[in-house]
Amino acid sequence: MIWTILMKAIDVVFCLLLTSLTGSIVFVIWCILGQQLEKVGFINILYRLMKLVMIFFLVPVLYVAMTWLDDTYARYRGDLFLHTEIIMKVCGFLLLLWIAGVCYMLYRQLRLERRTKQMFQNCFPCEPQIEELFRAIEENMGITKGKVRLVRCYYTPIALLRGVRHPMVVLPVEVYSNEELEVIFRHELMHYKHNDILWRRIASVLVILHFFNPFAWKLHRVLRTWSEHACDFSVYERAGGLKHYFETIMKIQANTQGFDVYLAVTLSENKSELVERIMRMKTQIKIKKRSAWKAAAICTAMLFASSVTVFGASEGIADAYHMMYDATDVEEEVPPSPELPEYEESGEIPGIVEETGEIEMFSRSGTAFNFNWTVANGVRKVTDEFSAEAGGQITITVIVSPSNKSVKVGIVKPNGKRSYTTGSGTVCKSFSLNASGKYKVFVENNSGTKVTVNGSVSVL
Repeated sequence: MIWTILMKAIDVVFCLLLTSLTGSIVFVIWCILGQQLEKVGFINILYRLMKLVMIFFLVPVLYVAMTWLDDTYARYRGDLFLHTEIIMKVCGFLLLLWIAGVCYMLYRQLRLERRTKQMFQNCFPCEPQIEELFRAIEENMGITKGKVRLVRCYYTPIALLRGVRHPMVVLPVEVYSNEELEVIFRHELMHYKHNDILWRRIASVLVILHFFNPFAWKLHRVLRTWSEHACDFSVYERAGGLKHYFETIMKIQANTQGFDVYLAVTLSENKSELVERIMRMKTQIKIKKRSAWKAAAICTAMLFASSVTVFGASEGIADAYHMMYDATDVEEEVPPSPELPEYEESGEIPGIVEETGEIEMFSRSGTAFNFNWTVANGVRKVTDEFSAEAGGQITITVIVSPSNKSVKVGIVKPNGKRSYTTGSGTVCKSFSLNASGKYKVFVENNSGTKVTVNGSVSVL
């Protein structure tokens, strides 16, 4: 059982590391080429590409691609991510550290979310005239009427949007002019149209899974900033122009220092962030309208650069893993077991049901494989056929659990006859081959209860 968990730990650890690496590479390229997109005035496209970067942090593209290429075409020597005892133990330890880190991060996130829910549980409806203005702007922006709630709350000093399934704009208990309300409503409703709360939730999940990766934390921070830039870029013209828009935000933001709400978007995070937004908007307005083909060319360059860099990284990763595998691949001596007798039988045995068991290949040629089977009482589990030559031998080692239960362990010869030995606990037996042809390995259980067998087979 523990051995099986350790073998799975290798797959989980490398899947996680390769996914984190892929996301980091694409994010760095986004940062480099994103400057060019900003120079030609395509901020919204830049923000959409950032969401694509997040997907690469969440979907194990590189792990799946490398595994498929190696299994199908032996692209990486045909033995990528095979197991040695040292690698299994190291990966098991790393997996435990990762689980502990995820649990801690998840606890922090849930505690923050609980506090936020408590903060807004006593919200109450807005005045009818403010509600009417909100619904008019909602309709003007093409949002289904009533899709977003409008409420007031005593505990927030600034307007904000929160909630994914049940989104709501929360106003503080303050007096605002209609011009100020229009800026607030258009800003928060644009965040709703951009699905910014959902993407912030995804970014939070990303940080939980990749808490060890500084690029994941950086992406989380940059996403918050660029969600505001994209919102400003989409709203300012319909909210009275750039000057009126930011003057209103600065006026409202004056009494909100240090206020932060988990998984919500406000008019402004802080003064330095607001100054950065103003400077970026001024720069964007001065940029002459450019052709869309330039943005397309930059996006294509980003995808091409990401693909080439990730592919190059996969080659380096495969070489590094092979070096690690070769350095830790210590051949374990299989203790001889001459004391185990060899029996032979043929034909069907009454009360025995034959089933096919899955195996895990250790080599492309099929000369070594493992299996982990649960064998019910009265069942003979067999492998698929494999080729072996006369004069060779098939060595089978199995660990039986419970250790006091005895099973048959053997081979099915090309002529259909079965050669086997019996034993409990750890059973090791080498079968000499007198003929070339197709063979099978089997474990048969007549112990009166189901057993678990962890086995390895080598064909020489």
